[in-house]
Amino acid sequence: MNLTIQDLFLSLPRRFKAEKAGNFSGIFHFDITGAGGGQFTVSIANGSCTVAEGFSGRPDCTIKTAAQTHLDIEQGKANPQWAYLTGKVKVSNIAAMTQYIKLFRRYTPAAADATTQQPPANPQMQTRKPQGGPLQGIRILDLSRLLPGPLATMLLADWGAEVIKIEDPDAPDDTRNYPPFVGSQSAYYLALNRTKRSLLLNLRTQQGKNLFFDLLKTADVVIESFRPGVLQKIGIDYATAAALHPGIIYVSVSGYGQQGELAQAAGHDLNYIGYAGLLDLNGEAGGNPVIPGAQIADVAGGSYMAAIATLLALQNRQRTGRGDWVDVSMMRACLPLLSISFAGFFAGEGAPQRGQEVLSGGLPNYNVYCCADGKWLALGALEPKFWAGFCQMINRPQWVNAIVPGSTEAAAVKAELQQLMKTKTRQEWLELASGYDICLSPVQTLPEVAVEQQHLFKTTEHVVYGKSSAVNQPLQFTNTELPAGWAPPLPGEDTAAILKELGYTLTQIAEMKQQGIV
Repeated sequence: MNLTIQDLFLSLPRRFKAEKAGNFSGIFHFDITGAGGGQFTVSIANGSCTVAEGFSGRPDCTIKTAAQTHLDIEQGKANPQWAYLTGKVKVSNIAAMTQYIKLFRRYTPAAADATTQQPPANPQMQTRKPQGGPLQGIRILDLSRLLPGPLATMLLADWGAEVIKIEDPDAPDDTRNYPPFVGSQSAYYLALNRTKRSLLLNLRTQQGKNLFFDLLKTADVVIESFRPGVLQKIGIDYATAAALHPGIIYVSVSGYGQQGELAQAAGHDLNYIGYAGLLDLNGEAGGNPVIPGAQIADVAGGSYMAAIATLLALQNRQRTGRGDWVDVSMMRACLPLLSISFAGFFAGEGAPQRGQEVLSGGLPNYNVYCCADGKWLALGALEPKFWAGFCQMINRPQWVNAIVPGSTEAAAVKAELQQLMKTKTRQEWLELASGYDICLSPVQTLPEVAVEQQHLFKTTEHVVYGKSSAVNQPLQFTNTELPAGWAPPLPGEDTAAILKELGYTLTQIAEMKQQGIV
């Protein structure tokens, strides 16, 4: 049977988390438009939820959206935040709606076909662990979400570690719901979760925590990205874990670190690079700060540093026998990216200026130029020998000494060079430069990279959602073979296998699923 809007609203009382409601109360009017839509009033008061067709009472919040959008959100096929930001959902009181969302479990049909709720049987499920790689035999419990932590754990899995991705049955990793989709799965999720095992586990139940600690005793590392203090509230923090398993390693990834005045502050990549001073330097001279095209703090400060922290802690445990808790602050981890800039500042050169430094656009010989076809070239002729070769190629020998930072001559050469580069297409310039050693390269678009450098990507295939491609791990080993890996898992695809490994019977596993623990 096809799911209807009425089915969803009638199911709200049984999906209501009364224990989460506390003193919260509110009246919510839902105006669901289009085929199969309708109007509904959801009332929450005194720890209970009631639903009525039509509008009644004075609403604390009004929600308007199309029927299909609402169906997709409720079934986890669309992300509610994304739908709101793109205008597909209109909300009159976002604060009330944010609280409302926390009070309901995801919709599951009372009598659904089991094949729609569980992934198909996988004969490799019970034994699928990375075979080979320098980290083979290391078990990592991945509690992280979104980008920084999941990318770090995927790299570690690519290098041979067994990574178990742990998600709440009612609130899995948000990236699972972000468009675009490959088959039934988010492309963003698929890009960050290759070669992992998936375990659904409700850590807010005592039995869920007991199961987590059973698993923890078999693990080497826990990687998490909750706001500081959350794990302590749940009861699975490092101190509690270390008392059970002294050798366990925790790697905590957060915006501003576990301590300090900003520890509890919300933030994203843009905020972290803003605090670090990096954003201020990004852009053209005299212009506004420019948002980078990639998540610098999330990846360089979060993913890479979390992977490094894991490897360092494992090595230190090998040396001392002790586990550790490593605090990875994405903001702090951005500072090494500015080592050269801070070097000049501490040497008395003053504050670096946006777009005017040697390596940020202040010189004609280290810059980007637009060509006749609208495509771009990157000129990195920083050393005099490369610049001299470039000047020879374009027949401008008089420019050889015009690379003094901040000079009038350098600015004039840059302006003239901008016009000169527009006289040929990018390919024509590259063909001309093929006979010179001058550090001239194309500014490739993402599609160009994907087509021309396919060896940098990895394609996996899943029996449910098909093939997906993502960036491969970047290291090339001479004497070590990395594991082949597998496609990113469906939610809970390995739950039964992991619990069986811990000694739980199929009957016990079925009971825990029924209780919402796994």
